[in-house]
Amino acid sequence: MKMRHIWALAAAALPLAAAQAQPPVQAPGAPQPRRSFVVSPIATPELVTSCADPAPTGVDTCTAYVWGVADALSMNGQICPSTEDWGVDSVAIVRLYLATHQSEYRRHPAFLIREALQREHPCPPAPAAPPAG
Repeated sequence: MKMRHIWALAAAALPLAAAQAQPPVQAPGAPQPRRSFVVSPIATPELVTSCADPAPTGVDTCTAYVWGVADALSMNGQICPSTEDWGVDSVAIVRLYLATHQSEYRRHPAFLIREALQREHPCPPAPAAPPAG
């Protein structure tokens, strides 16, 4: 009997927790609030060096860093990979991007990874809002 009450309380609390976790709804076209963030201390030249000489086996620094950034981008809807095995492809995409965009090395590597992956795995445009009526 007590277990049933616990499950009922948990089920009742779930929508409340989900509602609290949602960001506030912004009106279309309203300016988005600025938010601060902190990035890792890895510098682009370090990542470029790691990505230029991949490890013969296992996961190297380049692969781990690219996958971490790619996971965050995918979970936040900033990239939309279309296949299950896109992880290996994502590292190849980033390696090529880094090799061909030396002028961008002044930027943090997370931004370069985002740019490379957004080009290859863009998300479809958001559906238009229905007309108010």
